[in-house]
Amino acid sequence: MKIKKKIAACVLAGAFLLGGCGGSKLDEPVIPEGYVRVDIPEESNGKQLRGIGVHFDSHLFTYVNQAPFSGELLKDVGPITEEDWDLICSRAKLMGFDNIRTMVYPEWFEPVNDNDDPSVIDWDNLNFETEGMKALRRILDFCQENDVAVNATFWGTNADLTSWNNPPWVTSFTGVPKDAQEYAESMTIFVKWCRDNGYTCLREITPYNEPNWAYKNGEGQVVMVEYLEMCKALHDRLTAEGVRDQIQLNLSDSSISPWSLEVMEQLN
Repeated sequence: MKIKKKIAACVLAGAFLLGGCGGSKLDEPVIPEGYVRVDIPEESNGKQLRGIGVHFDSHLFTYVNQAPFSGELLKDVGPITEEDWDLICSRAKLMGFDNIRTMVYPEWFEPVNDNDDPSVIDWDNLNFETEGMKALRRILDFCQENDVAVNATFWGTNADLTSWNNPPWVTSFTGVPKDAQEYAESMTIFVKWCRDNGYTCLREITPYNEPNWAYKNGEGQVVMVEYLEMCKALHDRLTAEGVRDQIQLNLSDSSISPWSLEVMEQLN
């Protein structure tokens, strides 16, 4: 107890000393090994901070998390419950983040091609009551209610759902769409549906997650030109439907900087 009192007295004395000397700065701090010092300049660098963001997983209520987990470590973990969701939302509110990124597959609302014309949307052949869309709507509802901006990142075509737009060589859980015009129409459908249903929280579309490793042809070669053509098709399709000015396109979502820079130069 005496030791604690002495420490407290020293802390208080130090505080009074600092207060009495006009806020004199201490010596330069010692940065522990493994840490990096970040100095925040007093003057603006001209760049705008949009806020703090997170990835909010839209798979919480899809089949991925609705079956009991396997393996010894998680053998007693069951599906995500409503109680779990309430806990997630309460913690998300406490975090107070400003924007999120979430995953979208076209097959969640267009399980079959709406029609053979990518310039005409047949709303009667779309389904917004699928498991994927119901799960995604929970996140959209949360963001709309809590003024959180949403980036919808499309993951190409879903090989697990045997997408109608899968290329014949798809071997992963996701693939590059074989028809860029149809893919652009799918994303346009999503933007229009969000707007028609009051989801103004949707602010950005990322047309493909990390395209630099995924945009390959049948020989396994990366083909940026096909990605660029898809991005242009998306711009044109959104414009034709009158919603281009209502959404931002984030086209630099690659895992290597040179790809991002070249994409921006090509599409400038």
